[in-house]
Amino acid sequence: MEGAAIRDFGQKLDLCTRLRDILAAYPDGSSVLQELLQNADDAGASQFKLLIDLRTHATETLAFPATAPFQGPAIFAFNDAEFTDTDLASIQQVGGSLKAGNAVKTGRFGVGFNSVYHLTDLPSFLSRQFLVLLDPHCDHLRDAGTNAAPAEPGKLLDLTQLDTAKYAAQFAPYEGLFGVEVGKPFAGTLFRLPLRTRAQAAKSRISPRAYSEDGAADELLRAFVASAPAVGLFLTHVSSLEALVWEDGAAAPRSLMRCSLRDDLSGGPLPTHPLYRGVGLGGGRGVIGGLPPEYTAVARVRVEIVNTGKGPDEFGKGEGEAGQSAARWLQVQMLGGGAARALCTDPEALAYRMKLLPWAGVCARLDTGHSGTGTRKSGPLPGRRNESGLLEGRAYCQLPLPVRTGLPVHVNGFFELSTNRRDLWHGNDLQGAGALRARWNSALLADVVAPAYARLLQEAEPLLRTGHLRANGGNDARDSDAEDMAKADSAYYSLWPSEVPVEPWGLVANSLYRLLLHLPVIRVEVISGGGLYDGSGGGGSGGGGDIGKSLPCALSASEVWWVDEMVFLPTPSNSRDERFTRTELARRSARELLGTELVVSSDLSALRRAFGQLGLPCARAPTAVR
Repeated sequence: MEGAAIRDFGQKLDLCTRLRDILAAYPDGSSVLQELLQNADDAGASQFKLLIDLRTHATETLAFPATAPFQGPAIFAFNDAEFTDTDLASIQQVGGSLKAGNAVKTGRFGVGFNSVYHLTDLPSFLSRQFLVLLDPHCDHLRDAGTNAAPAEPGKLLDLTQLDTAKYAAQFAPYEGLFGVEVGKPFAGTLFRLPLRTRAQAAKSRISPRAYSEDGAADELLRAFVASAPAVGLFLTHVSSLEALVWEDGAAAPRSLMRCSLRDDLSGGPLPTHPLYRGVGLGGGRGVIGGLPPEYTAVARVRVEIVNTGKGPDEFGKGEGEAGQSAARWLQVQMLGGGAARALCTDPEALAYRMKLLPWAGVCARLDTGHSGTGTRKSGPLPGRRNESGLLEGRAYCQLPLPVRTGLPVHVNGFFELSTNRRDLWHGNDLQGAGALRARWNSALLADVVAPAYARLLQEAEPLLRTGHLRANGGNDARDSDAEDMAKADSAYYSLWPSEVPVEPWGLVANSLYRLLLHLPVIRVEVISGGGLYDGSGGGGSGGGGDIGKSLPCALSASEVWWVDEMVFLPTPSNSRDERFTRTELARRSARELLGTELVVSSDLSALRRAFGQLGLPCARAPTAVR
């Protein structure tokens, strides 16, 4: 070749510029801490702890003298899983995580990990015998003797082969934390994020925001504590969370909050996650054709929160007071089929290297605090709630997303997300990979989320309705007074969608009601021939209350049906009477599938007389518009 006539040439990537661009698109705030939690869960950790260390450490014996400005306040994130060799390779890829081929691991050091640069210019972590320091500026890890700038943006130190006493100040921030003994292998992982100071922010090519002043770090911890009651509902491994602070001058860190997830029935630890237990994915995805055609896992989860003193408080008792609380959740998760399963092996999806898994679930708060009057019971109600005291459902991709679904339950799935994990791909105006991602999300919502939601309502019915009635002294609906029956119904129906959410979540509600039309989830009493009977001719069961029926069986051309708070009347096709249903969704579904209309009686006095003649308890009057 012609020597000087041909030279190397090509596009190059400046690491600081790349990180700055990632931060511009990736959310700041507590989502940074959630990314560390996600990475811990992906690693198989069972514990995750956050510590704000407000101390300032010595600088005299540093292996890298230029790190002296980073010896001040920092955030530590601990988990009890070790870094693997693959993890060490993966974290060196900027946005190109080696976990990309494993759909179960949603955040194993991909783009999300780089959100830590919102807080710091020099993140580090300790695991096994290694201490790793990352220095994108290639400025802070200068050689102690020559002061030469490093050739690579980071260092890996094997502490078992290093004279750690000689550089004691470098390792002082880690010593003693969560069982760390510097110089000995550490059975866990401990991240340290020195909070960016104003002086560092002024020089940083990554972010101009300082985090060490104005209580910014404290706000991060507050947000994490506030999210703790619901943040772990869909994690696969982590079942214990804790937030701590080590104040300057204190002898030891102090716990602010502890959160644990337990099996609500046994009181013991949660069993192995169904993704690893029933579906058998192990550490990888497996082949979709080899997965079971259908798998459903039902769990009752108890989230216990202990607020141990001064600090953020979620217990309604005021800041600075100790307290504890527990929340009971019903969770249904499912490996689905239909279009979602078909897309997993779709040639176009494979061409775009999309790694899809038709797994999703829903989670509902059992002790809802819903009184039927739009008020709340006393005590903590984790999760944001609307004016009626009902849970405002969140979207999850194992961890909560900043997306409100408009549903009264939380929804989890292996969704296709925008790069910054802020939203789902959806819409009909997309092309190429974007259109395919939107199709996947729609299929996951219709074919997996909606069936899981329907199953949840089946499971919740005896817990919320029958269980409530028995707790109030009745063995069934006949033995309970009208008030108890109304409360039981109200608690149960607080889990049903009462309006059409915005897209793509409206797809869940519409698909759900189509499924519910064929399930025994509504208490049915029929007035016919002066008595009460079950249309099947038997005693009836399965729907709670007197007679459990599916809606198709509860519709007739000649009888008047009392179904919870609605009356279903036979309606001539030419009738112009005003029609109401519990929701417009139910009416639409009934019209589509059954060719009939669901109508609420407007003659409440006649209804009461009819029930009185039959000797039935008369619940509160049906409402025309729910």
